[in-house]
Amino acid sequence: MNRWTTCMLCLGFMALLGQACGDDIQGHVRLMVVPVHEGRNPTQDPFSLVDSVELGLTGNDASYRKIGDWSPLPSFGPGLLGQQGLGAFTLTGLNAKGRSIARGFGPFFSVVKGVERYVNIPFARIDYTFATRLRPSERALPDPYQSAAPSFILDATNLEQGQRDGDHDSGCLVWVLWDSEELWIKALVRDDSLNPSGVGPVADGDAVVVYLDKDSDGEVGDPDDLVISLGADGRIEPEGLARGVDVETVAGGYLFEFRLPLTGVMKNQILGFDFRQVDIDEGDSAPSYLTWKFDPRKQGQNLEPADYGGLVLGVETLSALEEPGSEAVFSGPDGNVDISSWWDGEALHFLIQVQDDKTQTTGEGNDMDGADVIEVILDLNNAGPPVEERRFFKIAVSAGGSHTHEAGPDLENMTELGVAFSGEVDATIVDGGYRVELSIPWQDLELDEEPQRGWFLGAEINVIDRDGIEENIYAWSDSSKSPEVWNELRLFGLQ
Repeated sequence: MNRWTTCMLCLGFMALLGQACGDDIQGHVRLMVVPVHEGRNPTQDPFSLVDSVELGLTGNDASYRKIGDWSPLPSFGPGLLGQQGLGAFTLTGLNAKGRSIARGFGPFFSVVKGVERYVNIPFARIDYTFATRLRPSERALPDPYQSAAPSFILDATNLEQGQRDGDHDSGCLVWVLWDSEELWIKALVRDDSLNPSGVGPVADGDAVVVYLDKDSDGEVGDPDDLVISLGADGRIEPEGLARGVDVETVAGGYLFEFRLPLTGVMKNQILGFDFRQVDIDEGDSAPSYLTWKFDPRKQGQNLEPADYGGLVLGVETLSALEEPGSEAVFSGPDGNVDISSWWDGEALHFLIQVQDDKTQTTGEGNDMDGADVIEVILDLNNAGPPVEERRFFKIAVSAGGSHTHEAGPDLENMTELGVAFSGEVDATIVDGGYRVELSIPWQDLELDEEPQRGWFLGAEINVIDRDGIEENIYAWSDSSKSPEVWNELRLFGLQ
């Protein structure tokens, strides 16, 4: 087993948040690294060759504040952080020469007094980054990027050609989202002297260029490959491909967002991707390039698909710990649905609480018709290759404690015949709703091997709300029929 499997899968960072060193502690956060993975298992060790770890905070204005350096150990305490320093937790892996070789970003963080927070940080080699999945219901939000983690930043380490006179001269903070229809891109571009090309080619002036190789085959000329140039003045080439283009001049640069068509994709898929900022200042004989992923032997040349980095289509992760703690939250009938999960050598456990003003506890038949119901569905192969006989396991629990279970190779062929459930179920009416606690023994899942620390399992949590004749379904992934985009449980901890 490599160092990542034995040690880094249980990586947790502890931070105490307060106004200053002498102040009362405001909150408590634990940072947990999520590696690139496929199916149940990690496929990349981002800590390979990492000699030290730098933790910092990236602001939504692309500023960066370093907190400190540590050895890549299972946990460390970076100390007290002032409210003025809050932002997106940024983790950078440095090699023995101090060069960045791995990086990851968490979502923008805010302190909640007296509350322990768990923050997942997707973390990968420097030539990989992550896109955040956008749920269907989030497409219409005024700012879909607001709660998303940044994907990457361009700074002095990305200078491919030319010169850079500090952070004010050039740089980008970039967010990438994805759904089943589109790739969403937003960037804050730093540039203290805007010089768009005017009537010439867009990339002959201040601009950004986005490169996409959907099937990540590295070949030139594929019909699904895209190269899009967007100028600081809002001009775009080629026309007709990008949607929702919006460019705004802001203090110190410009802000833009647009969407690209993207179909036939699934979670954890890796797209060929690159991003370049073109910066031209008056008096320059040639443009400066800040490029996310480039070959130093080809500086200044047109990027080809074989040179692109990897964009991982990520989903939300809930870490199943050694005890209840980490939580996922989504909107339910009359407020939030809170999910907590933990595991041990015997079973996988869930605690789910639903805010519901009209809780219905009794129902009829296998569907418990008439009752409010929580469904927990596990994809035991996490969107991996098809598995004969049993890939999915589902248990449904009513607010009154009745329950049914079934399993099968796909969602359309589930049966209770021959499917055992020897676990425990408890449902409780609480103020403002109800709570369900359940334990699913590993032996009932009939896995082909013992559960392992670091595994990823696909999961959907459905809340079926029945008020009279009306029935509404609220889902954690917001895509109950599409396991290829479901959120994931990660078996975390347990030495």
